[in-house]
Amino acid sequence: MKSRNWVVRFGVFQVDLEARELRRHGLRIKLQEKPFQVLALLLEHRGQVVTREELREKLWPADTFVDFDHSVNTAVNKLREALGDSAENPRFIETIPRRGYRFIAPVEVVEATAGLTTTAEPVPTVAGRRARIHPVWWLVPALAILVTVGYGAWHRFGPRVQPPDRVMLAVLPLENLSGDPGQEYFSDGLTEEMITQLSRLQPERLGVIARTSAMYYKGTKKRVDEIGHELGVDFVLEGSVRREAERVRISARLIRVGDQITVWTKSYEWDIQDILALQSDIASTIAREISLTLTPQVQARLARTSLVSPQAYEFYLKGRYLWNQRTPEDLRKAIAQFQQAVREDANFAPAYAGLADCYNLLSIYLVASPQEAFPRARAAALRALELDQTLASAHAALGYTRFRFDWDWEKAEEAFRRAIELEPSYATAHHWYGEYLVAMRRFKEGLAEIEIARKLDPLSLIISADAGWFHHLAGQQELAVQHLQRTIELAPDFAPAYIYLGEIYIRKGMYPEAIAACQKGIELSRGGSKPACLAYAYARAGRRTEAMKIIEELKHRAYPSPVSIAIIYAGLGENEEALAWLERAYQERNDFLVHLQSQPLFDPLRSDARFRNLVGRIGLPQ
Repeated sequence: MKSRNWVVRFGVFQVDLEARELRRHGLRIKLQEKPFQVLALLLEHRGQVVTREELREKLWPADTFVDFDHSVNTAVNKLREALGDSAENPRFIETIPRRGYRFIAPVEVVEATAGLTTTAEPVPTVAGRRARIHPVWWLVPALAILVTVGYGAWHRFGPRVQPPDRVMLAVLPLENLSGDPGQEYFSDGLTEEMITQLSRLQPERLGVIARTSAMYYKGTKKRVDEIGHELGVDFVLEGSVRREAERVRISARLIRVGDQITVWTKSYEWDIQDILALQSDIASTIAREISLTLTPQVQARLARTSLVSPQAYEFYLKGRYLWNQRTPEDLRKAIAQFQQAVREDANFAPAYAGLADCYNLLSIYLVASPQEAFPRARAAALRALELDQTLASAHAALGYTRFRFDWDWEKAEEAFRRAIELEPSYATAHHWYGEYLVAMRRFKEGLAEIEIARKLDPLSLIISADAGWFHHLAGQQELAVQHLQRTIELAPDFAPAYIYLGEIYIRKGMYPEAIAACQKGIELSRGGSKPACLAYAYARAGRRTEAMKIIEELKHRAYPSPVSIAIIYAGLGENEEALAWLERAYQERNDFLVHLQSQPLFDPLRSDARFRNLVGRIGLPQ
C-alpha cells in the first residue's frame, strides 16, 4: 500500500516534505538543503522551542565539516529570506535569545495525492494533539549527474547561441550515498570537477551547462524528460557517489531524453588518490558514447593524469564548496582550505586557481582593499598557470585581475580569450569577458558574451541580473528591465536585481520607484548591498539629508568605498567632493573605476576636464 504524502500549509506557503519543495502561491521557491531541513524540523515541533543544540545534533553531526554557529545562522537567514520573514517582526520563525527558534504561525496538514498544488481535505486531528510530521533530516538528497546533448532548439530561456550540430552537456549533482550530510562538499565538488573535465573534451562540438544551473536540480523529483526540456538537452547521465575511507565508488547511467532509454551504465571503484584518473576515464567513455572525435592532444591530456594527495584534494573540494556559497565569511574559509591544499601538494594547480578566484572577489565584496586582494589573486593565478597552462579558470582569474586592478586592457582581453579558447563552456569566463567589453564601451560584443554565459548557465541569478545591467549600461532600458524581471521571477529575493532596477529608474527620472527598488535590494541583502544607488536617488529626489546620512555611514566602514561616496556626491551636485573621492579611488586603484565611462551615474561629471583627465590616466576609451 502506497504511503501517504503529507503537505504542510501556512499563510501563502506550502511545504511538501517528501518532494522537499517549498512553494508560494503554488510557485516553487528555490531553497537550499540546510534551510529546508531547518524548516522541516521547526514544522515538526511547531509551537515549541527547537534549541540550537537540537539543530546541531539533528542537522550538523559532530564530524560534519562546518562552522556550526555560522552555518545555523546562515540557514535560518536564508529560510527567513525565502519566507519574507524577519527576526525583528517574525510571522513564522521566532528567535528565542540564547536558546533557539520556534515556528509560531498556524499550520494546516493535508494529504497530497499529486503534488503541492493538489487540493486535499484537511487531516482530522484528535483534540489536544497535533498531527505529527515525519522528520526528514535523514533524507539524502536525490541527485544526479546529467550529461546532455542539445541541437539548436528553442526552449524557455530563449534561442541557442551554439550552432545546431553542437552537443550540449548538463552535469547535475552526484547523489551522495554515504549517509553523511557532511560529505555533501565531496559529491558537489566531484560534480563540478566533472563539468570542467567534460567541457574540455572537444569544445567546438561539446558544450556543458554550468554548475549553477546544474545545482538547481539538486534533490529534484523531476523526470528526465522534464529536465531535458527545461535545459534544452537530449541526454542525461544520472550518477551517485559513495565514499568509504580512501575508496570512492561512482555509478553512472546515460539516458536518452527523447525515449528515456538507458544508453550506457557503469560503476567504478577507485582509490581516492586516483580520482583524477577516474574522472578522465568517465570523460573518455562519455565522449565515445556521444560520438565525439577527440584530438590526439586531448587524448594525451586525459591519459596524462597524475596521482593527487587525498588530503590536498579534500581541502580543494572543501574550498570549492565554500567558494560557491559566495558570502564574505565563506570566502575567507575557502581561502584557508585552498591554502591547506597547496601546503599538502605544492604542485596542485587547481588549488592555486581557487585561491585566485577567492582573492578576486574580496574587493568586490568590500572585504579587503584592492591593494590587499588583487596582487594575491594575480600571484595565485600565475602560479596555477606555471603548473598547468591549460587551466581555463586560472586564465580567467588572471584576466579579471588584469582588468579590474592592473588596468592592463590588452593582457586582460588576451587572458579572457585564452580561457574561452581552452574551455568554451566556462560561463564565468564569458561573463567576466562580457563585463570587460562593456567597460570598454564595446557594447555589442559585451552583450553577445553575457548572452553566451546566460545560455550556458540559464539559472545563474548573477549572470541573469548582470545581463540586465549590461543592457542598461548600453542604453537598452526595455531589454534591461526584461532581464531583471526574469531574474526576479526566478528568485524574488535576489537583491542585486532590485539595485539594478533602481539604477534604471534613476536614468528614467523615476526617483520614487528608484528609491523603492533600492530599499528592497538593501533589505533583501540585509545591508550587504552597496547603498550608493539609494543615496543617489535620494539626492536626485531632493532628499539631501538621507543622502548625506548614507555618506557618513560609508565613511565609517572598515573599508569605505571611495567610488560609492563619489557617486553620491555627484548625485548631490557637489562635483568638487565627487572628483576628490574619485582621485582617492584612483590612488587606491579601486576596481570599480573600470566602469567610469560606462556607468550613467557619473554623467553629472563628464563635462569636467578633470574627469576626462582621470579617464585618460586609467586608459579607458574616451
